[in-house]
Amino acid sequence: MSGSKDVFDLEHAKESHREQLAVEESRRTLP
Repeated sequence: MSGSKDVFDLEHAKESHREQLAVEESRRTLP
């Protein structure tokens, strides 16, 4: 069970990182 949780956490971390990059990108493009 813990194995699948690790996979879930990894996927969630990647999603969070992607969102963070998107936020930073949008900030950079704003005047």
